[in-house]
Amino acid sequence: MQFYDHATLSRVCVGRLGEKAGRQFAAMARGGFRLLRPAGGMRATGRCRLGGPALLDPETRRPEQGGVP
Repeated sequence: MQFYDHATLSRVCVGRLGEKAGRQFAAMARGGFRLLRPAGGMRATGRCRLGGPALLDPETRRPEQGGVP
């Protein structure tokens, strides 16, 4: 399911969970975003913190914690 506004989210929650629980559930919802694969065979740029390779220069070693990058 996708919700683009709080009113729709609230209506669906109330419809499925009942008045009290539905409103409580909807009140806890937080806005977010949706990640999509690039269209048309385009490759991800890797210039964001949401995916792609690390934002390090090629010769820079990746930071490690207990031997795990």
